[in-house]
Amino acid sequence: MSETKPITGNHIYLYAKNHYERTDLLEDLKVIIGHTYLLDPVFVTKTDVARILLQLTHEYIVQDERSFFDFIKRINPSNLDWYHKMQGVEPPEYDFELSLIQTCLSTLSLLQVRRTKDDGTWEEIINIGEADPEILPYSQDHIKCSLERIEKDLEKINTNKEQLEQKKIFWKKLLKGSKKDQR
Repeated sequence: MSETKPITGNHIYLYAKNHYERTDLLEDLKVIIGHTYLLDPVFVTKTDVARILLQLTHEYIVQDERSFFDFIKRINPSNLDWYHKMQGVEPPEYDFELSLIQTCLSTLSLLQVRRTKDDGTWEEIINIGEADPEILPYSQDHIKCSLERIEKDLEKINTNKEQLEQKKIFWKKLLKGSKKDQR
């Protein structure tokens, strides 16, 4: 992990990337925003959530014309109606702010925060920090990924330990051999 300070709103990024358990989208985001901006979540409105998510997402949707138009297309109610009609169900009443919130989260979920370097190690692009179970519970995906990462780290440690043991034996043999040569 980088020593840089995590990006403002990092827990929203983590929520979008499924590091936190999701129970009630709007209530979860109110808790995260309350934590981030030191507010009581009771006073955070749906409009506040939509505005803050749009502020976080803004720089990524205006990078090029295609990203911007794709974003607008995704919040268009006619696109949602089409999807529901294809599923054979009546579309729910359109909620612009909720659609905006969901589209912002979707955009943030796809944001690349690290990349693989030529040597196979990871390079951090954006520091989104670590999930904090004091804010919301970890998601099952986050728990599974954390366990997998620990298992890989343990494999590396065991491999490194074995290599070090082999080097130790090699150097001990050389040391014993040089003592014989000195007699």
